[in-house]
Amino acid sequence: MNKKSSIVFCLLLVTNTIFSQKNKSKEPDYSRKELRITKDTDIQLNDLPKFKQIENLELEKLEEISLPDVFSQLNSLHTLSIGFNGLTEFPLNILKANNLEELTLWAEEKIKEIPSEINNLKSLSVLRIAYLGINELPKSIGDLSNLKEISLEYSPISILPEEFCSLQRLEKFSMYGESKKSLPLKELPQCFGNLKKLKELQIDNLNIESLPDSFSNLSSIETINIENTKNLKQLPENFGNLTTLKNLNLSYTPIKNLPSDFGNLATLQNLNLTSTSLTALPENFGKMNNLRKLVIDGGYRVSDDVYVTEGGISVLPASFPELSNLDSCVITSHAISELPENFGILSKLEYLEFSGNELATFPESFGKLSNLISLIADNNEINKLPISFSQLKNCLKRN
Repeated sequence: MNKKSSIVFCLLLVTNTIFSQKNKSKEPDYSRKELRITKDTDIQLNDLPKFKQIENLELEKLEEISLPDVFSQLNSLHTLSIGFNGLTEFPLNILKANNLEELTLWAEEKIKEIPSEINNLKSLSVLRIAYLGINELPKSIGDLSNLKEISLEYSPISILPEEFCSLQRLEKFSMYGESKKSLPLKELPQCFGNLKKLKELQIDNLNIESLPDSFSNLSSIETINIENTKNLKQLPENFGNLTTLKNLNLSYTPIKNLPSDFGNLATLQNLNLTSTSLTALPENFGKMNNLRKLVIDGGYRVSDDVYVTEGGISVLPASFPELSNLDSCVITSHAISELPENFGILSKLEYLEFSGNELATFPESFGKLSNLISLIADNNEINKLPISFSQLKNCLKRN
């Protein structure tokens, strides 16, 4: 081999080596544990069987209307998310993923039914469903004994089966409608209180008219958010039995009164009663001595530009100053004309707002609010301040 041929041979060898390494670098890592496949990724659905160790799989914005029969081979798969694909019916193949723990399914209302065979997913602990066209859950949902969280969003579900109450490990349940399209569900199952481990309940934009009598049996509940539920006018009796409740939000619900035992919610820390139809608070309201944050805004929004206030609470109960741990209090757009004389014993109060009421003055004890930092009381009828008002040394904002 002459010198010129030797140089050409070396160049070819180097070129082939670089090309080989370049191709090798493009080879997918089939040992990876997380994988996201979209219509724009190099890896596609037919490559799935090669990813034997995959644990988290996300399929998003694909054009396929069916999924390959590979899920029985993905023994390490724990989390599966399928979002906004061309699916027109529930993908039965995923029911073969025996070790699946979390399933999220978004499908633009094309899927009209969840098969009863969903109970094959024995290891499932989290189920999230959104934008499906389903009207109900199958009765077999109650067989998913390991289920701890269910989220049903923007799907026109009108009924929850009684078997739902068999989910004895359920800790979180959420159900949301859209602001301009409330979900048709009118009631929770009568046995709902049997969910003894339920800790968090989130309901938004539903047509629920009442809560079941068993509701007060939720012995582990810590957070209840029931918002924009325009047909719910009252809470069940014995609501005060929820002795583990820490956070309660009833915003934008037309509740007219609170149960007489409401003050028994001794563990309650945060209470939001914005835009309700309340005209009074129960006499034992002050018994909730762990309450820290209170919001009772009497106005309500009828459109993006119109905010209406009318009527509301005119008198605070005598027990109100007994809320010894209260540090933030907002009671606006009501008709309160005076505060209890011993209001000043709320020694931990830091933020106080009484805008849009009918207050003419503050009680003399007001000056004892030594930790008060902010006071807002515009749009009242205040014409006189107590002498003690000058003692509010820490109050940096006064309106």
